Amino acid sequence: MYTIHLGFPKTGTTWLQNRYFPKLDVNFIGKAIYLSLNKDKIEFMDQFHQLINSNHISNSQTNIIKKTSIYVKNENKHNLISSEAILGNIWWGMRDMHNNISVIKEIFQEDVKIFVTIRSQIKMIESLYKQYILEGGRLSFSKFLNLNNQLFINFDLNSLKYARYYKFLVNIFGRENVLFLPFELIQKNLNEFNLKFHQFTKLENKLDTDKDIDQSYIRTGFSINECYYRRYFNKILMSSMNPENLFLSSYAIKNKKNSKILRALGPDGICYAISKIDNFFIKRKLFNDDEINFLNKKYTLNNNQLSKEIGIDLKALDYP
Repeated sequence: MYTIHLGFPKTGTTWLQNRYFPKLDVNFIGKAIYLSLNKDKIEFMDQFHQLINSNHISNSQTNIIKKTSIYVKNENKHNLISSEAILGNIWWGMRDMHNNISVIKEIFQEDVKIFVTIRSQIKMIESLYKQYILEGGRLSFSKFLNLNNQLFINFDLNSLKYARYYKFLVNIFGRENVLFLPFELIQKNLNEFNLKFHQFTKLENKLDTDKDIDQSYIRTGFSINECYYRRYFNKILMSSMNPENLFLSSYAIKNKKNSKILRALGPDGICYAISKIDNFFIKRKLFNDDEINFLNKKYTLNNNQLSKEIGIDLKALDYP
């Protein structure tokens, strides 16, 4: 049996892959396997991602990955796959989701469970905007919220209506084979998160979450003030969105040592210093009251529907 973790972005996927999944009594196939240099698992994941990203899937391709899966599957353990963006590309309105899911169904047939992590839409949008700025974005937050066919990305607020994805996956894999858990449950009640995951996978729960799991992973990203200044610095910093700019951002450098030096001494460091000083005088907010009200109205009904389906009070976890 396989369980495939289809994490929405910004829902603790990296932490799950590095701190939680490797602690489980499973055959884990995910990011951490690159550290172990398991060639069979690396080949399987590479081929799996190629299939996921293909517009057309040939019989030969599916046959190859089915054969490769023989070498990574452990018949004596639960097999767990985790990788970002398998569910779909959030920057393209999740339009590739149906193709991705059809690939998973074709490869694994009935031998698979689907595990999805979600996050409060307001916190998700804030985190996505910070990522957008980090990669060179220049739009103000209000314009980003209305972003639709204005850039090479197509961020659609409707793509964060999670209930429709739950219904879609249940129709394909069956209710007993689909689990949605909120990222906030990891932060506020890891023991409950762990218990629900083990009940879903029918794994024996051997973890003491207080002793065995390191929760020091929580990353807040850069501040709203730094986000504010970085948007203006993006007009001069080179990035994937702005390759024509003159000054190189530290985030565009693959060498981590050089990146840290530039981050401290270059434009990134200046931006960080200004924002820190500014924190003493101004506490900026990303959302205004009208935007919060708009998003609450947009997502409340959908979240209430999902709460009933998964048996978790999302409102108690600060969802709209």
